[in-house]
Amino acid sequence: MRVAILGSCVSRDAFGIHEDVLGKPHRYFARSGLASALCPTPVHGLDLSAITSAFQRSVVAMDLEKAFVPWLETADFDLLVLDCIDERFALLREPGGALVTRSSEFAAAGVDISGWEVVRPNSEQFFDLWEEAWGRFVEVLDATGTRDRVRINRVRWATAFDGPGAEFPAFYGPQRIRRSNEFLERAYARMAQDLTPEQFWTYDDHELLATTEHQWGPAPFHYTPAFYRRFVHHLTGIELPSPRRSLRQRWVDRRGPGR
Repeated sequence: MRVAILGSCVSRDAFGIHEDVLGKPHRYFARSGLASALCPTPVHGLDLSAITSAFQRSVVAMDLEKAFVPWLETADFDLLVLDCIDERFALLREPGGALVTRSSEFAAAGVDISGWEVVRPNSEQFFDLWEEAWGRFVEVLDATGTRDRVRINRVRWATAFDGPGAEFPAFYGPQRIRRSNEFLERAYARMAQDLTPEQFWTYDDHELLATTEHQWGPAPFHYTPAFYRRFVHHLTGIELPSPRRSLRQRWVDRRGPGR
């Protein structure tokens, strides 16, 4: 099955942890807010050489080049998994009007953004741009007859860990988590106007707990092993047993993929 992702490590990591079951994603578009990914105007001429990781450089380039829609129009997928975790990044509107995702990887490029407008995540303006992009997304799906191939990985930011004593880094404070979850719920409600309930992959509360054992460290969207097993079940129908090795050891053994 050709499974593509427009999203984040929330969806991609399951393929790294359970590669023996899932294989690799057919395509992976990361570090793109929906408003940027669906923006019709590419941004050319930015120097990305300061981004040392080839993977990170490539995903920033795809965001700038607006590679997602031309690929989407080919209908080269059996399922497209969409998650909204990368809507945590601000948007930038460059002087020509194009939108860019201000991911940490984009910031690492050191691009001079003086004169660019910053659209803060969770703001009303941000949601308006997201909703406009969602409408364009659905239009492309309908033009290619692929609306029924979309699955929404309906996650939320964790508010607690799976064990005592752990804390989120300070920049993931309670107010940011709350506002991010409010945005997600609003986005899911809008998506539900165009998709069927079966197109949403949902999770129990215990599956949406954060863990300190995650390869990428503690964060409200780095979940426990139960989450990734549920993802496998959503995608394949396979019920995986609880692992005998810790999540950290599974990552060490596999040397997980790029985010």
